[in-house]
Amino acid sequence: MPWLPLFVPQTIDATCIVLTVQPLPLIISEHGHWEYINAGAGKTSDVRRGDGEAPMLIQAANHQQSHNLNRGLSNMCGDGVFCGTDYLAYPSGTMDKFRLPKFSYYFWQSQRDPNLIISGINSGPMVYIANYWTSASPAKVKVFSNCQQVKLYINNVLAAARSPDTDSNSLNLLHPPFTFTGLTWQAGELKAEGYINGQLTATHIVKTPGSAASLNIRFDANELATGGDITFVYVSVLDANGTIAANASNLISLNIVSGPAVLIGPNQVQAEAGIATFLLRSTTEPGLITVQAMASMSGIETASLVNR
Repeated sequence: MPWLPLFVPQTIDATCIVLTVQPLPLIISEHGHWEYINAGAGKTSDVRRGDGEAPMLIQAANHQQSHNLNRGLSNMCGDGVFCGTDYLAYPSGTMDKFRLPKFSYYFWQSQRDPNLIISGINSGPMVYIANYWTSASPAKVKVFSNCQQVKLYINNVLAAARSPDTDSNSLNLLHPPFTFTGLTWQAGELKAEGYINGQLTATHIVKTPGSAASLNIRFDANELATGGDITFVYVSVLDANGTIAANASNLISLNIVSGPAVLIGPNQVQAEAGIATFLLRSTTEPGLITVQAMASMSGIETASLVNR
């Protein structure tokens, strides 16, 4: 290649160039986790379902605060919380590794458009009480909803009606939470009703759990394909009224009584927040699958379930 001389002009005119910087559309890929690492306190967004109400409420508050800040950016067009589902040693998800939701899951659910209703999909208006309603539960009751007003009833008696929160962590949200204070705890039923334009559109009820009395089995999938299809099997610890005993941590056994399936992993696990989860895999043959669950503690009834 021939050598090319560098041309340098003999005179240079000073020119002022003014650039207008326009903010580009911004997507926050991860938030709600790393910014909440406090010295000596660990990661307050790393929460297991079994840690209880207060830690799960802190995680939900972290997600709310960071999402509210993100929505305050004029150029933000989307953000993604860290993270959707727990994995490996990181309990940072809105759901645990068995796809069971934590309180923060319902905060995000409340940000959906109540007017968008999709057939066959959980959509539209919603309301969720982030409280187990026990004598040890947080006295401040947080309710997540995309409704305009929430009424709270204690044993069918109206306790309070609230509009969405207006604090500094709520100003940019599409649907801020509802915070109820000054409630007098009574064992029994706590009911939240969500209203839009004065019309009742969503209801959620929690009941004070009693002592563990029975088990309930639920398959995550109603049908399995042959040849290695996999599903979660959830065994809930219930009280005499059918309420999940959210503080139960009983050792639960699950056995396949009959049918073309095998368990992946141990057949005995400890319940977390009242639910023990197992993983089941189909074999190459079709047929009905029957499973039976049993608790190690006496006085809890066994349960059986047949699945296709």
